[in-house]
Amino acid sequence: MAPLHIIKLNKEQEKKIKKQQYNQKYYYKKKSLSNKPQMVMFPPCQHTPAFRYTHPIGNVEAIVRDTVIMRSLEVSLATTCIFTVSSYQKGGIKEYKGYYGDFPLPEEWSKEKYEETYKYFMSVSSKKKSSHYNSAPNFLGGSTCGPTRHKYLKKIDSKVIILPRLTKKYHPGTKGFALMCDTKTIQMAIYAEKLTIQWAKLHNPTLIPILEHAKHVIPAELRYGNTFWTALTLVDDLEDGQNHEHKDSKDVVSLIIMVGDNIRGGETLYFNGGCNFNMKNIKETRGGLENVVNFKHGRYQVCDFSQIVHSGSSWKGKRGIISFYLNSDILSHFQVFGDQHYYAERDKMYA
Repeated sequence: MAPLHIIKLNKEQEKKIKKQQYNQKYYYKKKSLSNKPQMVMFPPCQHTPAFRYTHPIGNVEAIVRDTVIMRSLEVSLATTCIFTVSSYQKGGIKEYKGYYGDFPLPEEWSKEKYEETYKYFMSVSSKKKSSHYNSAPNFLGGSTCGPTRHKYLKKIDSKVIILPRLTKKYHPGTKGFALMCDTKTIQMAIYAEKLTIQWAKLHNPTLIPILEHAKHVIPAELRYGNTFWTALTLVDDLEDGQNHEHKDSKDVVSLIIMVGDNIRGGETLYFNGGCNFNMKNIKETRGGLENVVNFKHGRYQVCDFSQIVHSGSSWKGKRGIISFYLNSDILSHFQVFGDQHYYAERDKMYA
């Protein structure tokens, strides 16, 4: 069994944390910061035969072997640890549990090859830049329900709504669409889904029926493989940088994977600001530092990113983040309106 990667704060980190807590008039929670991750115990994985996946738009077929997936997943679960974050929520302080461990990356995402693969993903994805000066650039692949031009709008009962759809660079026939249908991309999505479900079963069980429902109501063509993920986004552009404190308020659930070699810094920081957090006043509302997950190539993290304030500390080197997530606006649309409006406008949207 692989050794555990225990979260430890060195003297310099603790000094910075104490100074921050003093300046912000927060009580320094030594106990919370010294929480060590526990080993996660899972039932043995069951091996099942290969299944065939057919993408509904592009008629692209990929054979994904569950036996390979499960064996790789067993290795990943053996390295998985729990970390704890206390956060202010309505009604008081709530304790959240998150997982981190080694994600079974394919060879294309190894330390030797990740840079080339990452740059290709960036080239076929839609770049999004936040207005915040400390925000890392995002490269969106898959589906979206964000602000758009006229042809993606539809009037329903005197109300104009934004239709969910594949991003422009992922329309059928594009390189992005081919990447979305790629066997190894689908395998990564399946790994990420299974790890997320394992976490949710133990630490957020109310999420399970929502994830199952998402796979029933959201058209398969808007998801990666037969998973509940609607998007794969790259965070950071392999340049020196940092990512400001934020909450992923538009995500039902997400899982992130760190990639990079010879990286200095780039830890994931978790704060206790919770429901008090305000993007217009970050430093005063993010709260105190609760936990730190150090950078490691191939390390995944999954937790309640929509509820917990988190950030990426400043780094030097070609660091990147792969983020799988289920978009809440896409799920809400199909829960409320069904899929008839999407299919009625699909040919026009992808023309």
